[in-house]
Amino acid sequence: MFIKDLLKEFTFDLQIKNYSKRTIETYNYNVGQLINFLETHHDISDVEDVSSLHIKKFIQYQKEIGNKPNYINTIIKSLRAFYSYLVNEEYVSLNALAKIKLLKEDKIVIKTFTDKIASMWQSTLNRRFFMLIKSAGIRPVNFLSLVQG
Repeated sequence: MFIKDLLKEFTFDLQIKNYSKRTIETYNYNVGQLINFLETHHDISDVEDVSSLHIKKFIQYQKEIGNKPNYINTIIKSLRAFYSYLVNEEYVSLNALAKIKLLKEDKIVIKTFTDKIASMWQSTLNRRFFMLIKSAGIRPVNFLSLVQG
């Protein structure tokens, strides 16, 4: 059966299950990317002709065009949902994404202050508080009660 027809049926099923409009659009777009890739690069339009090798080539293609691993993982998750639907509805006997794993995503490392920078900020802060006390005429006892309480 044609993959495009099955995508329409899958989209209809998602609407019946009351998925959000945004989720349906994302699934539709991501599966549509696979369909376009299969038609242009492998001349495949029938769902039974798709193998896990084609899916891996699609993932490789996504990497080559510069998509980041977390975006490609979103595509893989959409394709998994689509293929789970196809298996449940018995359009395919084997899930082509069963052994496809998510890509390793880059960890975001947040740079923190070094001890030197932290002590520099602390000394600047202490100087500012001293200047505030001096220029405003605040007694040190009153200032300490503001800071502590």
